[in-house]
Amino acid sequence: MPEPVTFVADSSALHFARYSPDTGVLKVWFVKGGTARYGGVTPAEFAELQAAPSVGRYFNAVIRRKGSF
Repeated sequence: MPEPVTFVADSSALHFARYSPDTGVLKVWFVKGGTARYGGVTPAEFAELQAAPSVGRYFNAVIRRKGSF
């Protein structure tokens, strides 16, 4: 089972995120406080989030619309 991957975001919205490739769950810690978990995140989407010129824009356009739980 792969270990979760932690990503420290250079973003005004996201502080950091932890991705579990075996479950497709991304847990996000927000700069303004609070956390949320998003399911169904693919490895490609997580890689694109890490490489995005604007992490917040990518998150809002692709991840957030998946809905949190």
